[in-house]
Formats: sequence, structure tokens, C-alpha cells
Amino acid sequence: LGQAAHNYFEAVVNHDAVALGVADRVAPGLGAKIMAMMTDATGTLIPQTAVPGQPALYPHGRVLTASATYDDMELPNAGLFQFGQWTNGGNWATCDGRWMGALYATKHFPVVKLAMEGLMRQVGNGFMSSPLANFGAAPLNAGNNVMGVTVDDFAIPAALITGLWGLEYSAAALTIAPNVPKNLTSLASALPVVWGRCRLYLSAAGNGAVTQVALNGTAVAG
Repeated sequence: LGQAAHNYFEAVVNHDAVALGVADRVAPGLGAKIMAMMTDATGTLIPQTAVPGQPALYPHGRVLTASATYDDMELPNAGLFQFGQWTNGGNWATCDGRWMGALYATKHFPVVKLAMEGLMRQVGNGFMSSPLANFGAAPLNAGNNVMGVTVDDFAIPAALITGLWGLEYSAAALTIAPNVPKNLTSLASALPVVWGRCRLYLSAAGNGAVTQVALNGTAVAG
């Protein structure tokens, strides 16, 4: 996976490769192998942990760009570029969105929940800010006492819905392949899925494989 060449593990390129389906096109099963390493909470697969006792790549629920600090930067490892800030082990909400897509693809549902909970903690404190500093624990502008909304943060709820229902859009079709956790037996979306002029309110009952599909209460063949 490339981490042996340096003293850090690069998260973004790896979870992007899984979320976009590139990893399994290169080698079937590679996506699951990558995500097993990235979601390891014991610190044995990626031993460099940002916060002792917490998962290396998501110590506060939000995925970091890397663990441990980059060892090949041209700039000094200080200030904005010190480990845990900006692109050197900080957190970016757009990365969370693709991270969640990779988690859904490999059925790591509990870790998906952590990212959404991390965003809701922000909302409860009166801000939706990206990027985050201190390994994803605090807004970068906290010292300026600035409250606001960054559009990047909407990647997280968008990924929650898109991944949960397994939505794949194209000009000709909308594919729905639900990724509903086994402990949920009933689920209904209050927000519509938008595809062209269509507004679809999705719901699911039961668990396991899909056995029946209905549209507006009428069973759909196939």
C-alpha cells in the first residue's frame, strides 16, 4: 500500500481508491484490505497514533490526511504545517465524505457513524468549519472566535445518505443498492433522493438481501 516507503500512512489516496472503486478494479479484494488497515483501532497495523489509545487515522471520529507526520515536506513541520494541522494530519470534510463512501463499500458501518457524530458535535457548538485542526478535534479558526458554515461539511450528510442507500447516478439510470446495517429492520428517508425531475422517498423493511422492490406501492418486477 506504499506506507513502507515512508514513516507515515497516506490516508486520502487510499480511501479515495476504495470509494471510487479503483482498488478492486486493480485487484479484487484490495479495497477490503486497505480499509481493514485504515479502520484498525488497536494501532497494530498503523502504529503511529496521533492521540494515544485512539485509532491512528480517526482519533476524534473524523479521518486525518495521514498518520504519522509527513517526513518529506519542503516546509518546516511547524505552525500551520505541524502534525495535526492543515494537510499534515488535520481533517478536511470533503475527505470525510469519500472516507464514508469507502467505509460503506466495505461494510464498516460503526466508523461511518463516528464521522457523522463528529459533525453533529460541531453543530452543537455553533459551527460547521473545515478544515479542522488538532487532529480533527477543533476548528482551525478557533482562536479568532469565528462561527460560520463551510460548504465542505455538507459532504458528510450527503455521503451518509448516498452510501446508506447505495446510490449510483448516471444520465440513463439511478441504481439503488442499499447498505443498511443488519441491526436496522426499518428505515425511511424524510429527504428525497433527487434524480432529474424525480423525487424519490426511499424506505426499507427487514434485513439481508433485497427480496422485493415497490414503486409507489406497486411491486416492480426483477
